[in-house]
Amino acid sequence: MQSQELKPEQTTTAAAAAAASFATPSARTSMPDWYPELLASVSKEVSTGRSRAISAANKALLASRQTSRPRDVPLP
Repeated sequence: MQSQELKPEQTTTAAAAAAASFATPSARTSMPDWYPELLASVSKEVSTGRSRAISAANKALLASRQTSRPRDVPLP
């Protein structure tokens, strides 16, 4: 198996890698004062909605099991 020659534009040098830069995330102090409250509110709404969805699914499952079995057969 022969090794392939790389063209100059295909090689990465240490100098080029060292020159690469990435944006840093915003500091917490640069966030608006109301932002943490908004996140907490959204989190609470999502949690409440999730609980309601689980409860509704459980009720529907129980209702379907009760209507699909004969009355004299106990639930497992």
